[in-house]
Amino acid sequence: MDMGPARRARGRNNGDVAPTCGQLLQRYRSLAGLTQEGLAEKAGYSADYVGKLERDQRELPTAALDRLATVLGLADQERAALAAARDKPLPGGSLVGRDAEMTEIRRHLAGLGPPVLMFAAEPGMGKTRLLEEAASRAARSGWAIARGACQRRPLDPYAPLTGALTDLLERMPDHDRAEALQQAGQLNLLLPELASASTDWVGVSGHPEHQRRLLFNSVANGLRAAAGQAGTLLILDDLHWAGPDALDLLTTLLTAPGPPPIRLIGAYRNSETPARLDEFIADLARALLIQVIELPPLSDVEAERLLIQLAPVRPGMPSALPAIVRRAGGVPFFLVSYVDDLGHESQSLPPLTVPWTVAKVVRQRVLALPGAVQQLLDVAAVIGRVVPHRLLVQVTGSSDEEVLHAVEAALEARLLAEDGPCYSFTHDLIRETIEHGLSAGRRRLLHRRIGETLEREPDAPAESLALHFGLSGDDKATRYLELAGRQAQQRLAFAAAANFFNQAAERLQRTGRQADAVPVIEQQGVSLHRAGRHGEAISVLERALAGYQSGGDENGVHRVTGHLADAHFRLGTSGADLGELADIGLVHLVQDIGSHAAMTRWQGLFRLLFAQGSYGQMVTVGRSLVEAGRTAGNAELEAFGAGVQGAGLIRQGQLVEGTTLMEQAMQPDGALGGAGRIADAAAMLSGAYLAMGLVERCQALSARMLRAAESAGDQVVVAMHTLVLGAACYVRGDWSRGQDFVRQVQQRFIAGEPSPLAVRATPALATILIWQGDWEQARSVLESSLKTAQSMRIANVERAALAHLARLDVLEGRPQDAVTRLRPLIGSDLTWDYSVTLWSALAAAYLQLEDLQHARTHAEQAVAEARRTGAWLYGISALEVQGMVRARHGEHDLAQDAYQEGLRRAHAMPFRYGEARLLHAHGLLDRQQGNETAANAKLSAALAIVETLGAERDAIRIREAM
Repeated sequence: MDMGPARRARGRNNGDVAPTCGQLLQRYRSLAGLTQEGLAEKAGYSADYVGKLERDQRELPTAALDRLATVLGLADQERAALAAARDKPLPGGSLVGRDAEMTEIRRHLAGLGPPVLMFAAEPGMGKTRLLEEAASRAARSGWAIARGACQRRPLDPYAPLTGALTDLLERMPDHDRAEALQQAGQLNLLLPELASASTDWVGVSGHPEHQRRLLFNSVANGLRAAAGQAGTLLILDDLHWAGPDALDLLTTLLTAPGPPPIRLIGAYRNSETPARLDEFIADLARALLIQVIELPPLSDVEAERLLIQLAPVRPGMPSALPAIVRRAGGVPFFLVSYVDDLGHESQSLPPLTVPWTVAKVVRQRVLALPGAVQQLLDVAAVIGRVVPHRLLVQVTGSSDEEVLHAVEAALEARLLAEDGPCYSFTHDLIRETIEHGLSAGRRRLLHRRIGETLEREPDAPAESLALHFGLSGDDKATRYLELAGRQAQQRLAFAAAANFFNQAAERLQRTGRQADAVPVIEQQGVSLHRAGRHGEAISVLERALAGYQSGGDENGVHRVTGHLADAHFRLGTSGADLGELADIGLVHLVQDIGSHAAMTRWQGLFRLLFAQGSYGQMVTVGRSLVEAGRTAGNAELEAFGAGVQGAGLIRQGQLVEGTTLMEQAMQPDGALGGAGRIADAAAMLSGAYLAMGLVERCQALSARMLRAAESAGDQVVVAMHTLVLGAACYVRGDWSRGQDFVRQVQQRFIAGEPSPLAVRATPALATILIWQGDWEQARSVLESSLKTAQSMRIANVERAALAHLARLDVLEGRPQDAVTRLRPLIGSDLTWDYSVTLWSALAAAYLQLEDLQHARTHAEQAVAEARRTGAWLYGISALEVQGMVRARHGEHDLAQDAYQEGLRRAHAMPFRYGEARLLHAHGLLDRQQGNETAANAKLSAALAIVETLGAERDAIRIREAM
């Protein structure tokens, strides 16, 4: 717990106590004739940071010490005195009974163990005090420290991270701060005040989910840019009050890859852990990313040591120690509170007759104060942990002088602490006890007064107004809850927004305003969807849809249907579980078809059609939308329809027609009209280019889309285009660069939570791994993808995974496994992106099994499918297998035709690895025909290619053949 420097020094004569680091700094500043603002300006720090240093509220790092000493012109002796004071613990401030915990803190700061160290305990057990000690040690160990804390009534959905980041930035010199902000990107999404502080910021547009990802990435980049030599250490207190948006952001920070490290030491009350924090801890525990330590009470011996350390000498103290220790029960808060009650040296010991509980200890301290001070503390407790002076004056109706007089008495009693124009309770237990001691009627009255006072302020946060009016029972709370939800959406705090909208909707329903509640329920569902809580969103949106249908609101039905469809797509709901949703979406096709509500509907529904594999329906309806757009002169609708139609044609294997349509729908910035909101639409087009061998077009489009996705912070689309660019590098023979792209994909995408889009990308990744010879990793990726696709019932991905697993079976000499795996798929509706691979794998398997008739049939099917679709990137392998089958049949001329066609196509792309495979097979045919010179030439050329690429398994096979 935080005992504060003034409290630690209590009971000692000033002449006996060496000045603290902050007191020395204040003395040297005064001698230099500088104000806090003047010193801050000269040193490049904020005045707030200098003030906290002088109040010993922040540790003085070595870099800051050197900078301040230089600005103040300190002599060597003065500099050494400041450093010595910095390195000494504050009087009475050393920890007692926490040796084991300090050992874990030292290990954590050394980079050992998981990145999260959490202390859990009942209130008053000294969690905050441990965090103080951790910050002190970290400052001397090369860590950049970002400290923050939550409050019971958070006005900031991203607390404690906003406070932590602000704390970190304010302690940085101007130049370093500016550089860190530049590297962070759009940090003003979290800290809006940065946008007005600089003209360098640009506005951020795009889908709200993309903006949220950009916010998360910017915070991670900012923390890493501000890192010290050891990294960045987050020290976060009272995490039991952290909201879901803050925990989502924290999860991203702790799991995002890349140096320098971001580590966390945090604390929470295990007596009131909310479900969201339990889930956060459980997720980290499953990933082996967290260590939780529960703080036990102090032993009697430790409690006595702490009491002796804190308390001044008093008559009768030695004999009273056992009784004090017994009543404290090992809770440090009780011991500190008792010491605070000792008062002056002449005062006798406080009585020990009252049983000790938190409430009674606090009440004893409050009741010792004058009535006016108690009344002020009542108001302050209802306001919250941090209390602005002006608000106290306005709510109490007292003068500045009267409020100041009462506050000074509370400061002297160590119940409040001063922090600029605000006051804060020295421990939230104090605030809670005072508030709970008020009658329900008194609390409602004070909340109403506070709300009415805040309402007169132009910039009062809506959530604060909603809170106070809500607790007062005033109907105004509903209006402010809706406003708070909209403001939270603007801050991209979608989980907090959903909570506000939920409260507003419940209030409306309780008062019989059912129709008014429906749009609010819709906003709650949309917020949950944007927060990634798709299952919850679906349940809420279904309620909104029913409300709009019963009220005959067609636009509402359109909007919610689109949101529902998109949520089902993100969740991976199978077509069998969608019920009437898809059917609902296809009625009234031409009624107000280009409205914003209708476009929202189409965007969601066509994602579902894509996920269901309803490609023919995509083509049909897309064509209708193109015609409707032309008729209405609606260019956006026409482009959207063309994109959907083109996507459907591509999925049907009509690559030339599909890519032509999608090219027509492309906007100058690379977005696909309305269809650009289908996240993988541009990746689909780029992938089609690559499959057709149009490598340059593929690279140009994906590079452009990658820049746009990175700017929007959409990590899903970033990963997809990174993978396509990596595949293009492998095709062209630049495997070194391709490996860099693949590593990025594995870090950003595949290692993350399973999602429909992530699962669809794994077959392409597996293909690259197979080329590289990383067969074990390819099998692992494919088996994981297969399991997820089966659970999500994504049939196309399941079949693609089976096709590539069969390739591995053949390569590893288990042809019967490949046949067993693929035989059930014969006769199924196969799609172009894996059908060629499937038939080729079956043909190669039957060839190894000496079943030449089946081998011939499936090899011909593979090549025919490549010709139909134009997907010659996969067709190269089909021609290789066809040539091998023909050679086994003794049809040498036909085998040569297949190999030569394959070589021409591979060279035209260019596809270096495919060229090497064909040269290898062709060389073996030459040897079979007795043409050793030609065979050696082809095998040597193939070996040179695979050695350059780094395909070691292929190199071994070719060397064996030579």
